[in-house]
Amino acid sequence: TSASSHLARTAMLLGNVLWLRGDLMAAWDNLQAAIKHLESAAADRSDNASYLADLQEAYRRAGDLQGNPSLFHFGNAKLATEYQEKSLGIARSLVLRDPKDAKAKADLSVALRRLGTIVREQQPARAIELYSEALAILSGLLKEAPGDLNYGRDHANAQLGLAISLKNAKRTAAAIDQLQLTLKAQHSLIEKNPERLAIREDMFDTY
Repeated sequence: TSASSHLARTAMLLGNVLWLRGDLMAAWDNLQAAIKHLESAAADRSDNASYLADLQEAYRRAGDLQGNPSLFHFGNAKLATEYQEKSLGIARSLVLRDPKDAKAKADLSVALRRLGTIVREQQPARAIELYSEALAILSGLLKEAPGDLNYGRDHANAQLGLAISLKNAKRTAAAIDQLQLTLKAQHSLIEKNPERLAIREDMFDTY
């Protein structure tokens, strides 16, 4: 089981490299290999949260590769949704196992946002629910760690996703309000972290 986990992590790493190089088919083959190893490991040791967390990440990456519009992808929204749903299911179960686990809650917020990104064009009402739940989780995490840059960026990005979903749902005024909140949050992050170029890149998406 430990060997399967190591093989899976290697396959995921290789898949990520191939994905960045634009070789989507080879990246997909490696992700599928990783998922196969992790599904086997998780089935043998269902009590092992680490295996489940790795499987959750593998499902999420598979969903991204199939249809996350922010990344190079195959354009298969149906398959992307299926994998993101699997990822979200595991993420929820890991939070239920340990509601105080900040990493599990952060991972759940990511899973919610990734599924929201996939469905926001065709199912904006569902996306609004997903992004709203992610924002509630991230607000709680920021109360516990107010200066955490990753939580702050994720919160602002969730606000942006919510704004796009509101626009797609024809709720223009609410979408504009949410965009203004996003920009305010990103400006605040830049003031506190002027050296972090990633935040400026986030702002480009907002504009």
